[in-house]
Amino acid sequence: MPPSWPLLLFLLSSLSGVLTAIYLWTNARFSRARPHAPRASPAGAEGVTVVVPVLFQDPERFRACLSSIDRSGASLIVVTDGPDAGSASIAAEHGARLVALPVRSGKKAAIAAGLQEVRTPFVLLLDSDTVLPPGAVGSLRSHFSEGVGGVSANLEVPQEVGLVSSCSEFVERSREVVLRATSSRGSVLLLDGACTMYRTEAIRSFVLSPAFLDLQVLGRSSPIGDDWLLTGHLVEEGWRAVKAYDVPARSPAPSSFRGLVRRNVRWARSAWIRLGKELTGERSGRREERFYRIELFGTYLLPLLTLAMLLTRLPLALRRGPTGLLPPLLDYLLSNGTHAFSSGHLLLLLVGGLPLVAEATGGAAFLYASYRCARQRSLRLLLMAPLASSLLFVTTIYGLLTFWRTPHWEPVAPAPQSSRETGGRRGELSLSR
Repeated sequence: MPPSWPLLLFLLSSLSGVLTAIYLWTNARFSRARPHAPRASPAGAEGVTVVVPVLFQDPERFRACLSSIDRSGASLIVVTDGPDAGSASIAAEHGARLVALPVRSGKKAAIAAGLQEVRTPFVLLLDSDTVLPPGAVGSLRSHFSEGVGGVSANLEVPQEVGLVSSCSEFVERSREVVLRATSSRGSVLLLDGACTMYRTEAIRSFVLSPAFLDLQVLGRSSPIGDDWLLTGHLVEEGWRAVKAYDVPARSPAPSSFRGLVRRNVRWARSAWIRLGKELTGERSGRREERFYRIELFGTYLLPLLTLAMLLTRLPLALRRGPTGLLPPLLDYLLSNGTHAFSSGHLLLLLVGGLPLVAEATGGAAFLYASYRCARQRSLRLLLMAPLASSLLFVTTIYGLLTFWRTPHWEPVAPAPQSSRETGGRRGELSLSR
């Protein structure tokens, strides 16, 4: 390798590292600020309809979901995506109004079918495995101050011993850091599809339009992206999208590590599709909030910055000789035959180490911010950080390389169950992002 190449790789690596550190530090800092949107006066469940799309959900999880809605007193609509006798019977037990799609049409079609039946000013879209705490509907409703178009609950993973639940919890808390940062400056990047309340008339026409129902990716219809499509629509129309951090909603982790990987790949593909729409200008309006746009691009490009750091540092680390693992700038100086260091060389060496220090401190600040967001802070959450971060990185890059592969809205990890209860199939519904 020519002597000039180590310096070039060092400069590229340093640039990626500095940008990554700025992103991590910015989010860690702003996540501690107070949310921008003020809270309205206390409210109840009056004027709210809960819409629950369902597809062959685990009976126990589905009953727990509907029971949590029963306690709120809100109106309830259950939409079965195709024939699903098991879910229909459970919905009847809870007095829900049932909307049954005759054939499998996807989650977005189920949301649209349910929204057509809503006659209240507010609608809560809830996944069929998400459980609300007492008073959650009224608490979400109370966050609708002037200018707020959607309010999302703060998702929590039920505390269970195991890698899957712990990794899922860390992923949610790291996402919370970013959402809290954007909350302090305006709208959040994403209203989570698992549990979000909207002003009905702010989204009704959009949900019933081809722009929502027929998302095109390389000329093919894609079933994913319902939540970011709704979030982007609200922001483009001048509404604020906020997160209610005081309203937790329990959303279970996948039943296996393979399920966790598959879920994160789906989320990654949806994120890359969203970024592609932004970069190609396929938007229906202007985004007025500068910080929102910066965070949007920064969040989606962070994995590419990480990949750039790895690709630029790997050749230096693999070089033979005693200088192969030394800081890149020192390696460059030695490669040029400079073995006697002057004060200028020492200064260059110190400056060359600053990006590494920035990355380390930025990562530590972001990790601590994620830890602070957890309701149950434990050493286990910190220990899961390397594994969860690696999982996010790998699935995000894989999602970029396979973004056009969009799966159908279908159960994950099916398990045997009597056909009398579930129509012959059982699984988990988790295809919100």
